[in-house]
Amino acid sequence: MAGSYAIAAPARHMLPWPGLEHIGWASVVVFSAPWDFLMLGGLAALLRQRYTDLVWVRLTAQDGDPGQLLLTLLGALTRLDGVQSAEIWRMATHWARRGEWRQSYRLLGEVLNAAVARPAALVLEDTEQLDSSRSPPFSLLVRSLKCTAQDGLDIILVGCAPMALR
Repeated sequence: MAGSYAIAAPARHMLPWPGLEHIGWASVVVFSAPWDFLMLGGLAALLRQRYTDLVWVRLTAQDGDPGQLLLTLLGALTRLDGVQSAEIWRMATHWARRGEWRQSYRLLGEVLNAAVARPAALVLEDTEQLDSSRSPPFSLLVRSLKCTAQDGLDIILVGCAPMALR
């Protein structure tokens, strides 16, 4: 018969990450795997079991720009209960206009610390969208958040490309 045919094949069964439940948790955790292996639903379920508060932010290509990244994170954090959004926006944009990205990102860490119950995590999904060659580098964001983070607050980076924090 003439035409084009596709052979029906069962979807590949993705095996769970061995020992994921037993990882020695650190304050910054990186999950990097090919997209057909990265099971976000399973990871999200595991994290919901582990953390009281979970702030999950999906990044886009526009977040490769430091200012857009700041706006994305501000948008996510100002949705949390008890966050004084107008004051946070004013202070963060003040530092950003001066090129003081470290201060802007530290402010985000302070807001996160104040707004979440412990244990808590900030999950940044699609981190491969962030170009570490731009100013400020992605590592500045992570370091700024971690220097203000208190015990019981973790940063989890999820992506399909290897990430190097410099």
